[in-house]
Amino acid sequence: MAKILLIDDDNDYRSVIKKYLENADHEVIEAEDGEIGFKICSDNHFDLIITDLFMPKMDGVHTIYKIMEEFDSPKIIAMTGACSDGRMEHLLNLAKDCGAIDEYKKGNDINELLRKVEKILTK
Repeated sequence: MAKILLIDDDNDYRSVIKKYLENADHEVIEAEDGEIGFKICSDNHFDLIITDLFMPKMDGVHTIYKIMEEFDSPKIIAMTGACSDGRMEHLLNLAKDCGAIDEYKKGNDINELLRKVEKILTK
């Protein structure tokens, strides 16, 4: 069982992801934005962090940057929904440049995310 921080401002989507991760026997702590997620990281150690990129207060790229700067080599998956103007790929690339080790595009099969989680956790 891994301890996972899930950061996403969409309560319904976050709830679905949390349920899938818990069904895979992981402990999941939730945060509704990057600021809260960063504060939670200060008090906890996580085996994995999954963060959305489009969020109010502190977007996911900034969140990843701050977490990577402050904490010792956390494993991070960046996720985002589809954008019609090409920003999604740009933001996912920025997230990887800041330290995310994988990405997940919302709307894809949730089992894809679970496979990525398991792959990262078994490395």
